[in-house]
Amino acid sequence: MAELRLDPVTHRWVVCGKRRVMADFDDAEAVCPFCPGNEHFTPRAIQELTDADGAWSARVFHDRAPIFLVEGTRGLPLAH
Repeated sequence: MAELRLDPVTHRWVVCGKRRVMADFDDAEAVCPFCPGNEHFTPRAIQELTDADGAWSARVFHDRAPIFLVEGTRGLPLAH
C-alpha cells in the first residue's frame, strides 16, 4: 500500500510503498504498449497531443492499477 510522506530534507511530499503487480504483466512480451500503433494495449486516452496530421506525440490515460484514487466530485471541495 502506498502512502504520502513529507521528506524532512526537501520538504516535498513523496510517495512511499510498494505497487501491486498486475495480474496480466508478462516480462517476456516484447511489444511496447506505449509506442505508436499499439494504442489497443492501453486504456482509452483521456487527452492527446497531436500534430496537424493527427499523429500523437503524447497520450494521457488512466492507470489500470492506480496508487491513489480521486475521491469526491471533480471541481467541488471535499466535505469534512
